[in-house]
Amino acid sequence: MTDVHASLRIYGDDVDPLDVAKALGLPADYSHRRGEPRLVRNPRTMEVRAGAEHRNGMWIMSSERWIASERLGDHVRWILQQLRGREAALARLVSEGAAADVLCYSFSPAATPQEISETLLRSASDLGLSIDIDHYDSRE
Repeated sequence: MTDVHASLRIYGDDVDPLDVAKALGLPADYSHRRGEPRLVRNPRTMEVRAGAEHRNGMWIMSSERWIASERLGDHVRWILQQLRGREAALARLVSEGAAADVLCYSFSPAATPQEISETLLRSASDLGLSIDIDHYDSRE
């Protein structure tokens, strides 16, 4: 089984996910503000436990629900396509102190993750984005 997706992450001490959504005109698939408690519900007991507060703000847009492909490049390409026409807004968020990157998840029966093409790496770099891959070998 292969499971892959990519996420655009914008985060930082002073990042407010509402400001990111307004600036980019894109919805988050996950977000939190600095200081929000980490609330977790136990599925068996339904008890809610509060963990430590989030130390920074975060806005994440993921390809996971939107792209049905086992090719990691398709997920990264979709993220970059979503940013077309929004390059200046992304640059402004970063210039105001936010960090931004593309984080990929890869779970497959291989020792190494799929490669990202030079074209996609260059396109991400042109936007000031690094691409990192968390890969897990499903054979282990």
